[in-house]
Amino acid sequence: MSTEDCERAQEDELEALLAIFPDDIVLRDEDDEDESGPTRPATASYSVRLRGEGIPFVLNVRCPPTYPDLSTPDFEVGYDGDGPARLHAVQEAAVVGVASRAARAGLGTPSVYSSVQSVREFLADHGLAQAAVSLLGDDCLALVLRFAASTREDVDAVRRALPVCRAAARSNALWEQICRIRWQSKFGYGRRMRRARRTSDEAGGSDECLWMRLYEAEERDASRTRIRPRELSHMRFDLRQWFSLRDFRSQPDNMRDLLPTGLRRSISRDVVFAEGGEMRSSQGWASTRRWTLRGNEILWTAPSGSSVECFRINRLPDWAWELSGNDFVMRSISDDVVIADWWDLTSTIVIEERCAWVSPTRAPHDYNYREIPDDEGIKATLDW
Repeated sequence: MSTEDCERAQEDELEALLAIFPDDIVLRDEDDEDESGPTRPATASYSVRLRGEGIPFVLNVRCPPTYPDLSTPDFEVGYDGDGPARLHAVQEAAVVGVASRAARAGLGTPSVYSSVQSVREFLADHGLAQAAVSLLGDDCLALVLRFAASTREDVDAVRRALPVCRAAARSNALWEQICRIRWQSKFGYGRRMRRARRTSDEAGGSDECLWMRLYEAEERDASRTRIRPRELSHMRFDLRQWFSLRDFRSQPDNMRDLLPTGLRRSISRDVVFAEGGEMRSSQGWASTRRWTLRGNEILWTAPSGSSVECFRINRLPDWAWELSGNDFVMRSISDDVVIADWWDLTSTIVIEERCAWVSPTRAPHDYNYREIPDDEGIKATLDW
């Protein structure tokens, strides 16, 4: 493309811009000569009025002779008046950078319009605010994030809104706090936090993203539904019955029509599945049982081997473990608490009526009702 062709292309582009932005294009008079000789025609230099964060400014556009064939326009932020409101140099550089990148993407074709539109989108997305935030160092940004974000979702939202915070959003100080907030309501908080701090001390601060990776590792582990034998033997369980025969027998004969729940009272809070298949508990009868881990189930047998309770292993939302059988149910207890959490079951107990074709088998007398958590899965699993 010859120089004349480039000039015609520039004139056509300016005519189009004047039609699109009639109130925002400011022509610059550059017909006068200066010490360096003749200047370019006025079509080679003009400005576009813009406004960002309430501050009016112009984007000065200067087109070199080889634009748009071999070069891109030169951009600069300027101001029409002498008002005190000015962008920071970092913000001005950000605006010029957006315009220049859009122009380079369209090299070989007129690109001022795409540059202006890119700057407008940048301003609409609060790009100037992001550029101002970049004046803060990563340490300061991490400190701000510690107050603004308490969950992973918060961090992700800030990182999307302010890409300049990307490095600060991985800082150990921030993620240690998020780990503590996230884990303190979960099973095994004390042990998990001690293990993480020990790992952090061993790293000696050399790993800048250590706590973020620890968080991610624990989140992955929380989705695990199979318990390890050694893990099982290091836990303490709260043992309860689905239904209480003791409470059933204590009812007057004329009222013995309801099988009460046993979930409100703990039988033992120190049940341990010791290594070698032994059971340990302050309840002597429980200590006589033997256990075997088979896949995702635990078989619990009496000394004679005559009775077998099969416990299904479940992972709870608070990351605790539940062992659910037909007669008994257990939940793991954290080292830093006294009792397991049963509120999700005890708070939903309802009275269910027995169907006429179902025979009751759990008590020596017939009954027509039972107390049971209002959960269709539990109702279907536990026989009458």
